[in-house]
Amino acid sequence: MDATLARAQARRLLAEVALDGLPKHRSVKATPTLSAYVETYWDDIARYWKPSTAKRNHDAWRRDLAPVFGGTRVAEVLPADVIRWRDDCAGCAETRFNRAVPVLASLLKYAEALHFRRKGSNPCRGLPRYPREPKERFLSPLEYRRLGAALRDAEATHPAQVAIVRLLLYTGARVGEIRDLRWAWVQPPGLALPDSKTGAKTIWLNSQAMAILDALPRREDFSLVFPDRTGKAPVAVVSWWTALRQR
Repeated sequence: MDATLARAQARRLLAEVALDGLPKHRSVKATPTLSAYVETYWDDIARYWKPSTAKRNHDAWRRDLAPVFGGTRVAEVLPADVIRWRDDCAGCAETRFNRAVPVLASLLKYAEALHFRRKGSNPCRGLPRYPREPKERFLSPLEYRRLGAALRDAEATHPAQVAIVRLLLYTGARVGEIRDLRWAWVQPPGLALPDSKTGAKTIWLNSQAMAILDALPRREDFSLVFPDRTGKAPVAVVSWWTALRQR
């Protein structure tokens, strides 16, 4: 058998030995495996997340959680199982663990609401994440000049992408907040976003940002500020930005 399956079965045997002699709830055997549970209830759990978050969390389930916990019954996921999984990730998958453990916590929290688990029994509660080195990087004046020159060179062929990057520089907004911007949300002196990663918010505009928006052709209120050729979706930025950074 492959190593992943062997570890999962070894963890199960260790947990059974640790619980030997303790009273067991007969209802535990009636709960579904975590894979069956996710297949049945995923849509109910994911409706509380944004679509992009739901997709990222499902990827974490499929890649990191299902191979370890998929065959375990929902009521039988123990703190020892989660801790051993965490230790297995040391040195090779620490970032993936940090992203996946909140997904497991959400799955088991919903299982408590369905009475598949005892209330307050979530084994992920209080589990420390792997520490991450803080990443804070500012451009130097030289780098700003080089970026400005690259943007000027690209303006003739990619005016929308250049305008998006400049607005990001002047506002500090997230890329999706500018890329997906609609004219109805442009309400000087700010952008009134009805939704974002942190909920509804206002992004204040300085004179440079206002000048960029004033130079763009205004369309209907609910049309995109930066549409693609079809006019139905935002213009693509990521691949162009990667190439620009390399230049």
